[in-house]
Amino acid sequence: MRRTRLAAVPFGLAVALAVASAPSRAGTPDPALFAFPGSSAGPASAVTAGAALADRWLGDEPFDNPAWSARRGLELSPALFHPSRQDLRAANRNFTETAVYLDGAGGWIALPLGRATLFAYGSQPVVRLEDNAFTRGTLSVDPVNPPARLETQSEARERRVGGGFSWGDSGLRIGAAGEWTQRDDRYEVSETSGSPLAGRRSISFSGQAVGLQAGVRLARGLSGRHPITAGLGLRMVPAIPLAARDIFDPVLPGPSDTSEFTVERGSSWEGGVSARFGVSEGFTMTAAAGGHGAQPWNGLGATAGAGSMWSIAGAYHLAEEPWAVRFGFGQERQSGVPEPRADLLGLGFGWVSEGPRVEVGVLRRDIRRDRSPTSYEDRVVVSVGVTF
Repeated sequence: MRRTRLAAVPFGLAVALAVASAPSRAGTPDPALFAFPGSSAGPASAVTAGAALADRWLGDEPFDNPAWSARRGLELSPALFHPSRQDLRAANRNFTETAVYLDGAGGWIALPLGRATLFAYGSQPVVRLEDNAFTRGTLSVDPVNPPARLETQSEARERRVGGGFSWGDSGLRIGAAGEWTQRDDRYEVSETSGSPLAGRRSISFSGQAVGLQAGVRLARGLSGRHPITAGLGLRMVPAIPLAARDIFDPVLPGPSDTSEFTVERGSSWEGGVSARFGVSEGFTMTAAAGGHGAQPWNGLGATAGAGSMWSIAGAYHLAEEPWAVRFGFGQERQSGVPEPRADLLGLGFGWVSEGPRVEVGVLRRDIRRDRSPTSYEDRVVVSVGVTF
């Protein structure tokens, strides 16, 4: 009996060491593979993309400042997304990723009624799509991490649909809008290796809530040589209860493990100010500064910290000419997230007429991770509008 107990000791130690060295299964997406928690606000139109978000709170569009006035019309903005995870490419072998995604940026419809304007809009302030595959590590043999082929897919999407009104004139305008927000996230990792823990792991969550935003817009000297326009927008970001599901399907024969639970993306705020100055005939400069509060993900043990942004843009458009060109650059920062900084660069072109108009904007984000090569994401937004 004593010999049997002694023989069981090394076996028990081996099992304990195997369990301790195995990667733990947690409900939170792996921040080394995904950009969770944390997200950047995307442009809802080609003009905002080309201006590197500098006009975001100006009130030229209703998405972040509802103190907005427009002629009767509508606009739709599809978008192309091109992500590039250079951090994963540098740290692993045989890296491949999906190059382009076609999706949507935003759209609006407006109905002026005297000094008031009724409007509705929709946008996707958060869209992050990635699909890649690689062989783990830069060496063929790694004692800590056995050779493995990994495939990851992620989709972080926040949809926002709102309706509201604005009132005033060209000098002073105020506005407010109610909003419905839906959040859908999915993070999936498939591992092919000799590990008994290899398989497909995924976590997804989905929910919706109602919030609101308000804004004000001021303008002076619009008929003079140096007009000035400024806008201020503030949004109450609602807490969103999310239904979450965590799934593990092992490669080896065995039952899958599924757990369902509740997550809450905590409430917060976001807002900022944009100002435009007429430098000369046809040429204007626009600047913006804004921020948002921290957002806890209750139930996942994660928190996206507070963030800030700034941007500067220029635009050239003569009143008698239909074409316009714009450019911009800026920076975003956020604490407590895998990607704490992003540099912005925008370029845009437009063709504006009394009826239809077409704008094309390109926004590049150079995404910084600690001690990793700079990744990037390119967004090409095309806005097509018509006045009737």
